[in-house]
Amino acid sequence: MARRRYKNLSTDMDSFLDIMFNVVGIMVLIVAFAAIASTTTRQITRVEIGVKQETGKEQINIICCGNRAVYFDRKNTDDMEKYFSVRLEGHSMLLTPKKGLQGWMTFKEISQDKNRFTSLLDKKGGENHGISLLIYQNSFAIASRLESIGRKREYNFRHVFLGMHEPLEFSRQKAYHG
Repeated sequence: MARRRYKNLSTDMDSFLDIMFNVVGIMVLIVAFAAIASTTTRQITRVEIGVKQETGKEQINIICCGNRAVYFDRKNTDDMEKYFSVRLEGHSMLLTPKKGLQGWMTFKEISQDKNRFTSLLDKKGGENHGISLLIYQNSFAIASRLESIGRKREYNFRHVFLGMHEPLEFSRQKAYHG
């Protein structure tokens, strides 16, 4: 009751909503600080599909766009043409998500207990694989959900933030530094 008088809130529901918004705000700050703490400050000009040589972990690339997500690694790069417009330039591929995002996993699919993403993570294992989250501006909610699922399975994450119409540039080499 003291809180209601202090904030001049008229009902118990107003008090409950005030507390709920404070809790949600704190959770958003925690997720934001975790993302900031796990990113590096150097600018990335291309994303590597191969194995990072320092850690020896193969990267699973998860692209989040428009509240949908799709994944691929070095072995299933042929699937990229289903989800992306592919343009080759030298030793790199420039990828742009296709309109409609057909076949991409939705937030609802990812929120279910058993889905394509969790079965992939259970099959690969966090000891030998890392995850690169490639996040477009309009897809932070699905990226945070994917990261919470992956961290429970002890995966390490790398984050790349992209502008709305920025193409992804992938190098096709099998191993890389950096």
